[in-house]
Amino acid sequence: MKKELLDIDLFSVSEDGKTLYGCDQEWYAQHWQRMSGCGPTVATNLVHYRNVAGTGARAEKAELIELMEQVWEHVTPGMGGIPSTQALIERMEKYIEAHELGAVIHELYIPHAHKETESRLAQFLRADGEKLPRAPFAEVLEFIVGALEADMPVAFLALDNGEEPALDEWHWITIVSLEYTERGAPVIATVMDGGGLFTCDLYKWYTTTKRGGGFVYIS
Repeated sequence: MKKELLDIDLFSVSEDGKTLYGCDQEWYAQHWQRMSGCGPTVATNLVHYRNVAGTGARAEKAELIELMEQVWEHVTPGMGGIPSTQALIERMEKYIEAHELGAVIHELYIPHAHKETESRLAQFLRADGEKLPRAPFAEVLEFIVGALEADMPVAFLALDNGEEPALDEWHWITIVSLEYTERGAPVIATVMDGGGLFTCDLYKWYTTTKRGGGFVYIS
């Protein structure tokens, strides 16, 4: 089975005879922005697609850079970047309010592994000390499928890549499609990052990540 955005070409940008997909944090003007800007870049992808979905309007690179800088004003990283779904949501809410978008934010948080157990999928620990079970993978799949069926891309935070070598640590990327079977694994996501597209196995990540991360989309 496959779920995907209705028009991924809304993310396509032509540059030097090449087709790029989505915003690239390397487009930011300042060194600090380029170093820490994966969260604002992915937030820009979400806002851009919501703005143009169903219109067929492809943006120019300059327009996307302008939107990236606009988003940065509210979705601004700290010294640790934007290290949680909650941190992204708090910043995006400010952008949504400032620009009167009327958007709704959806979140699925994947907690860190609990330090006192060897099981990656048993109990997990919040900062307030509350043990929190990690959502079953079926909920992860349902969340992402629901977003794509609503024609919305998904922001994906991997705080560590687990045993999925395609992923970077402490990094936000954008999910644009998903392939899976009724049996579950593997669950292959196509994601945008750095102006390109690549695939990763979300099930492998979910079952091996220790720091967790999460997923966010807007509607």
